[in-house]
Amino acid sequence: MALLEDELPTSGVVVEIGYGPVTDLPRLLSGLGTAQAVGIDIDQQALRDAPTPGLNRVCADGSRLPFRSRSLSAILMRAVLHHIVDIDTCLADCTASLKAGGRLIIEDGVALEPDDAARMNDELRGRCCFDG
Repeated sequence: MALLEDELPTSGVVVEIGYGPVTDLPRLLSGLGTAQAVGIDIDQQALRDAPTPGLNRVCADGSRLPFRSRSLSAILMRAVLHHIVDIDTCLADCTASLKAGGRLIIEDGVALEPDDAARMNDELRGRCCFDG
């Protein structure tokens, strides 16, 4: 987790797409300045089951973010991208929502079929810092 914590901003709005019962966002942001956390999930029940009362939560599709362009400091997606049907649309919307210098942080180690993994790698390559 230390590497992920190093990538999060200390101010502004940090959004986690795929927020739910196993979120780590509030812990990641604790002690990191004045960053405001917002959890997004398409599943209303996952939002209700999240263990952090008082945190802003929004029921929305990760491919259609309900934020103004250039308004977010960071977007975090952990074990979510493999669920996205249209990765290109999702990444374009994330990119449009980020402020200049904003961070799109993707962690996804879920085992995929070889064709799906290749498709995801191809769509990510060239859009963000990518190692994989």
